[in-house]
Amino acid sequence: MKPPHWSEERYWLDGQDKYQQWIASGQRGVVLDIPAIQAQIYEGDGPAYKLLNAMLSVDHHEGMEGFKGAPRLVLALLAQLAELGDATASPQHSTPACDVAKEIIYVLKNPAMPGLLKIGKTSQIDVTLRMNQLYTTGVPTPFECVYAVEVESHHNVESALHIAFGPNRINPNREFFQIEEDQAVAILKVLGGTDVTPQINAELNANVSQAEKESGKKIKRPNMDFFEMGLSVGDQLVFKNGEATAEIFNNKKVLFNGTVVSLTAATREVLNIDHSVQPAPYWFHGDKLMIDIYDETYPQGGDN
Repeated sequence: MKPPHWSEERYWLDGQDKYQQWIASGQRGVVLDIPAIQAQIYEGDGPAYKLLNAMLSVDHHEGMEGFKGAPRLVLALLAQLAELGDATASPQHSTPACDVAKEIIYVLKNPAMPGLLKIGKTSQIDVTLRMNQLYTTGVPTPFECVYAVEVESHHNVESALHIAFGPNRINPNREFFQIEEDQAVAILKVLGGTDVTPQINAELNANVSQAEKESGKKIKRPNMDFFEMGLSVGDQLVFKNGEATAEIFNNKKVLFNGTVVSLTAATREVLNIDHSVQPAPYWFHGDKLMIDIYDETYPQGGDN
């Protein structure tokens, strides 16, 4: 006795209808709730066994050479799986195609890796998983996001960054670069996209305990203290291209354009940027860069 043709079952007809609605609405992607699917896939009347019976009906009714129903069954099954759990793919609830297609390029730093930045990519769908993967047993302290941007063509953006900073790449098989933060951020901003830095930092910190966050602070080198670095009130700092000067006001602040500010704020103004960068590589005291004075005062691995 032949089994009924799969097209007589409401399950497959509904799946086909949902799939056709996707096509009509221009939808380009779906989100699947994996735990929900896994919970039902093994049930006796679950999707896997429905598909098995339907494929048997294809064999009986259409023959091994035809199998015209097989592709339609797979598409209908995808539509039905997308309906399980919280992830829904119906047109009125579906994740917009543009959101599914967009990707994120991120620039990360880690206190245990001074002078290095990690430049990588992930999708909006996989961002939580990817951020969790970064902080493994082989990494002593959590990462911090310097800047992250959501873009349409992540491959082009990531490739542009890797090409631009290729000479500074530590290992061709790793995404770590020995560059300044502002270099990476500046290129990302020129390439465009939406700033999602707060989202990435939230993902990075989601499963990090307070003790683990404190571990990063222990490794992190201190902020500049001008007096500890051998400077005095009134000493002059000169921006590296000579276009600006600042005067030491106290151990933490400078007098810049008639206003008492941090050296970081002064650097932002000179560079005309809206994000903070490490100021020490940009300023000279005499014939010596402030970053060199900083390194002498606070050597890596030394007591501070």
